[in-house]
Amino acid sequence: MALRSWSALVVAGLLPSTAGHGSLIVPPPRNSVDRSLPDWRGGKHTPSSPNAPGMPTIEPFGCDCVNGTEACESAQSCFWFSNGCTIGCSHCTGNGSRIFNNDICGSGLNATVTDPQHRTLNRRAQANTPEDVYRYNPWRRPGNAPSFDPCGMAGGQWTPDIAGAEYRTTVNAKMGDLGSKVLKKLPTGVVWERGGLAEVSIYIKTNHGVSPSPMTALLVP
Repeated sequence: MALRSWSALVVAGLLPSTAGHGSLIVPPPRNSVDRSLPDWRGGKHTPSSPNAPGMPTIEPFGCDCVNGTEACESAQSCFWFSNGCTIGCSHCTGNGSRIFNNDICGSGLNATVTDPQHRTLNRRAQANTPEDVYRYNPWRRPGNAPSFDPCGMAGGQWTPDIAGAEYRTTVNAKMGDLGSKVLKKLPTGVVWERGGLAEVSIYIKTNHGVSPSPMTALLVP
């Protein structure tokens, strides 16, 4: 599947906002690498925490999804992300404590997504005031926050805790692995051509914005 050479310009109904955790379903992405394993095959999500018994875990409330017609094999795809990243910083800390008004590196940058209709939490607060407690979060100024890896980090940090997703160790990856290092190419048979239309399906979990699924994309260089 030719993904590296193209970007997808959404042409059907996408609001100008940033979504939270989630991933592609069709075509299947590298991040759903565990979908063929027994605990996730056929869209299953086993409610257990084998890496840290007794530790509160986002699974099974994280990556499970339903499309109403067939198995939604998302596996642990929504757990490839970055924790502890705020706008204006050069790196992420891995701290997922969700501290309000936390300008981690003291950049002083203000949010650019200020319209209440494009915000999902605390929308009545005046933008960029102390009451706007989420103003330093990455989705409030898209393109101005770092990440651990272009393909995400398994679990978003190095160790599981109550404030972060727990990536269950499998033969494919473990907590803290970088996606670009461990996720192998995934031949799907899907070919995207310049100037063509590609129909894709996505799912959103832990939403930080609004986005439709499925959607149609116009492929551009």
